[in-house]
Amino acid sequence: MINFTPEGLAGDLFRLFARYAAPRPPAALPPVMWGREEHVGELFGDRVASLDLEFATRANRGGSDGPAEYPYEYLLVVARKRNPAAMP
Repeated sequence: MINFTPEGLAGDLFRLFARYAAPRPPAALPPVMWGREEHVGELFGDRVASLDLEFATRANRGGSDGPAEYPYEYLLVVARKRNPAAMP
């Protein structure tokens, strides 16, 4: 797994979005907690070996002799701030 750390750019981005988003439910933790080794260790404990690798094998688009490759779909949103002087 590759997880964003709270101290990095993704953590900054999540904090920025949090100012404009609805509040998380009280029990919900920030997504960047997955970027803390201690948190991930608490979640998985000694059960990491029981993870199902069938998904990872099925979803891999990389060649059999090369690195794994997982294409993800995403939505790119571009917003522009209006110029108040140009508004009717």
